[in-house]
Amino acid sequence: MKTIENISMREIEKYINNMEYMIIDLRERKDYIKYHIEGAVNIPYESVINESIYIPYNKKLVLYCEHGGVSIMAAKKLMKRGYEVINTLGGITAYERLKQKP
Repeated sequence: MKTIENISMREIEKYINNMEYMIIDLRERKDYIKYHIEGAVNIPYESVINESIYIPYNKKLVLYCEHGGVSIMAAKKLMKRGYEVINTLGGITAYERLKQKP
């Protein structure tokens, strides 16, 4: 069985604007609108679970949420459906902390 690849938010930059990957923000739309990672698409966790939005199989998915817990749950579900998934540790909170460092 495949395992979920976990990366730190320091590594997210290499996936931005890379056409092989789809960065997915799993937070609610209002949170996505306030702040998100460049190039990320907003597919709230509930939409992933309910399979209410089409997600292409030809992309490797890079998932993030607020703190990291929701993205690991989504990663497990998406892997079971046959997607290649990368989970980010610490979520957007960790990314914001990195951006604030001089």
